[in-house]
Amino acid sequence: MKYNQDKETVFQNNFDAFRKQYPSWAARIGNCAPSVDYQWMLSARGDPILRISKDGKTFLLHDNDDPQQEARRQIERLQIDSASVFFFLGLGLGYSLEALLELEAGSVAALLLVERDLEVFIHFLRRRIGVFCSIIPTRALCWEITSPKFWRRLNPFFHRLWAVDSNK
Repeated sequence: MKYNQDKETVFQNNFDAFRKQYPSWAARIGNCAPSVDYQWMLSARGDPILRISKDGKTFLLHDNDDPQQEARRQIERLQIDSASVFFFLGLGLGYSLEALLELEAGSVAALLLVERDLEVFIHFLRRRIGVFCSIIPTRALCWEITSPKFWRRLNPFFHRLWAVDSNK
């Protein structure tokens, strides 16, 4: 699928859905000034990728040729055989998350999504309408990992998972 949506319209739709679930985080995103260190680009296939410049180094966040295929290959290598809890330590633009939900939707018992770079998360919200609002409210815990509240909120989440697992 070629990317040809207006990224600001996509962002606004996803941001509105995000704000309903996480108003305090949304306020923080709304106060984030765009950085020239994050450049929106298109891969050879036409999918969005990010070029990030930090500490004098520049790198691409996703495959420059086909980020969707790269993500599918990563998920296919997992060899999932039962319902599982998935931890994404770095969302990027969401290609791996989408591949997981496309290839292994029945195996997702829960998601823990962590993106420590607020600017990357903002670009995640710009990529595709519905990616965020269709998954986060129902199957994921989203919180700032550097906050002590993150760990307090995570503890009951795991207790619920272990209680479900021990009832088998």
